[in-house]
Amino acid sequence: MEALTSAAERRQNGLRSNVSAFNLIGASDLLVRWRRQRRQSRSDGHRTGHETETVQPRPCGRPGRRAAAGRHQRCSRCGRRLPQTARTTGRAVLAGGGSDVIGRQIAHELSKTFGQNFIVENRPGAGGSIGSREIAVAEPDGHSLLLATSSTHGINPFIYRNLGYDAQKDFAPISMLATSEYALSVAASSPIRSVAELIAHGKARPTHYASSGNGTTSHLCGALLSSMTSTAFVHVPYQSSGPTRTDLMGGQVEFNFDNVSVRLPLMQAGKLRILATSGRQRTRATPDIPTLIEAGVPDYEMVGWFCLLAPARTPAGIVDRLNREVLRVMRDPEMIEKTYAAGNEPYSTTPAETRDYMARQLDQYRKVVEIAGARVD
Repeated sequence: MEALTSAAERRQNGLRSNVSAFNLIGASDLLVRWRRQRRQSRSDGHRTGHETETVQPRPCGRPGRRAAAGRHQRCSRCGRRLPQTARTTGRAVLAGGGSDVIGRQIAHELSKTFGQNFIVENRPGAGGSIGSREIAVAEPDGHSLLLATSSTHGINPFIYRNLGYDAQKDFAPISMLATSEYALSVAASSPIRSVAELIAHGKARPTHYASSGNGTTSHLCGALLSSMTSTAFVHVPYQSSGPTRTDLMGGQVEFNFDNVSVRLPLMQAGKLRILATSGRQRTRATPDIPTLIEAGVPDYEMVGWFCLLAPARTPAGIVDRLNREVLRVMRDPEMIEKTYAAGNEPYSTTPAETRDYMARQLDQYRKVVEIAGARVD
């Protein structure tokens, strides 16, 4: 272990190798909490300001005598041995969804990169706002990170009156991780087999689309389609994505939008049919499925995304170190293939590029929310 330094030195030097654990927490978005193993100078008489050094174990060399104690920390000035705290651990808690998929991937790969433990948890509630607020007020020391999404930092600022955080000012961007198109799906048993047939169906009779709640991406995707095709599709909001899947497969609603990564396994199992995807280009996971633009809805584009953020005022050295490691992981060929296989598109950026991308997306989502007339409070 490297010797511990003062808090000021740690901030100047960035993240050190004595990191002991990472927490990756999710909301539908996920939070990544990085917990460092802390060794505190709590011995009576140890003076504030004294530095510490690592003492390696050494063999005694005398027959019948035990080797010296294991590696430990001691004060470099007064020589006092310092107590150590226990390693922090946790458990993975995942509930499904697009961000959970990318969360598992980044947690697994960064665990291998740093040789440490990533602990994945969910922080559900208010479209991910609860978890985002937690990180917005966390210490800006590189230990607490947020895996944010287009919901937490694209949509929520426009549908919650009292969000509790500023999507731009309260966070320091580290890197984009991936983008995810949305799949326009119908039940496998549905007579609707194309976007043109869906629009015709909607103009002829009431046609319902399910969402996982007012103001969610599944709601906004449907509202945008309704607006751009001048078709009065009927919005049916649910409390979560699980019931929407059940009722979609059962034929209680005609169609639904959700992440390609979530709908792809159901399509492969023969339970759903994907009519189109929401990006400007076909996804690698669904190369035979047209985009909505190709299917006859000019300029339709809705893309979800995932990015890694730290609290505002996190030192630049820490942000840059994290960015380098994330870029290395996300641009690894094996990781790229895993991201594609999950239905996501790899997209890694510098902190400045991340900030610019998020700003453009905020402007786009503001317009879509106005079209949908969505409001939560």
